[in-house]
Amino acid sequence: MCGLTAAIGKPGALMQNVFEDLFIVNQTRGLDSAGVASATLDGKVNYLKHTVWPHQLMRMDGYREIMNKRQDKNSVLIGHARAATKGSVASENAHPFMHDGICLVHNGTLITHLNHKGKRTDTDSESICKAIAERGIKKVWHELHGSATLIWYDKSDQSLNAISNGQRPLAYFYSEERDMIVLTSDGDHLRPVANFNEVKIAKNELYKSTDDTHLHMSWDDKKQIVVVEATKLEARPFPVVAEARREAVRHAFTGINTSTASSQSRLPLGPVRVSKDGTVTSVNGSTSTSVLPFPSDKAPRYHNANRSGLSRVAFNNIHKECFICEASLVNEYHTAAIVDGTHAACHSCTTTFGKQGIPLEAMKGQTG
Repeated sequence: MCGLTAAIGKPGALMQNVFEDLFIVNQTRGLDSAGVASATLDGKVNYLKHTVWPHQLMRMDGYREIMNKRQDKNSVLIGHARAATKGSVASENAHPFMHDGICLVHNGTLITHLNHKGKRTDTDSESICKAIAERGIKKVWHELHGSATLIWYDKSDQSLNAISNGQRPLAYFYSEERDMIVLTSDGDHLRPVANFNEVKIAKNELYKSTDDTHLHMSWDDKKQIVVVEATKLEARPFPVVAEARREAVRHAFTGINTSTASSQSRLPLGPVRVSKDGTVTSVNGSTSTSVLPFPSDKAPRYHNANRSGLSRVAFNNIHKECFICEASLVNEYHTAAIVDGTHAACHSCTTTFGKQGIPLEAMKGQTG
């Protein structure tokens, strides 16, 4: 869980005040590091990040240099409060990341890093930044495997961009004059912050991001408004479960060998998507509502370390990383799901696969 904050609009104290208030209240979503970025009307990007809390970052000389002294020129502001998952807690792993004109912040955890040129990045988030800089968001979004809400600045067209796959929250509002758009992870903070700064919200409505919809926002300095374009992107089908793995899981939890069962009770062959209502759909369009990988009354129940009787020291010695996404489990004593004596999953993966009806045991030997 991380906290994202961003604003685009008319440069000045008002937009910066709204941004900073949200930046501070979002620090409860990430206490490992903080970072900000600003982009001026002429496309110059400046950023600062460190292993501190947002309110501490705002007291640093570098913050005043890129924010306060350029207040009348900054048309885009981006902030991030990090709760570390993949990658160590270090300034270089704090957000935002900047590569070839793309300045990006990310909330979520990828199952695997994205491919990009050069050395493998320490964090999955930086791999997203590099991949977008190389291939663009349309291709990257179809490749992305995991949970992601992204906000980034593209220097090539001086735009602020945002997209979410629904695994992590994102909310926003327009000002009444359409001269400001403000985005944040926690939508509950938007209205109080707007009221405190006497910003009138257009139609008095707050919006939640639509899954897989790319928001492209740019500032029209002549008309003094923010121009928004929304484009639906094709996401990667998730999860994709191999036939052999499905059969092994089904047999393990129900005792039914689907290879000898009637064809009516079998799941579709090939890659599938499992919906919330239990419908299993193959990529070729055939469906089966007969079974999930396990029936709901026999679904596995996972315990965290505390409920399993493990001490924190013992847990940290045995389970150092999530066996699915390789995220550190050092701070997940109360939230990680223990599958067996050698396998434990982070809260993000447990939630993601749980919603899709996929038991964590099914992922053994399928990652990496």
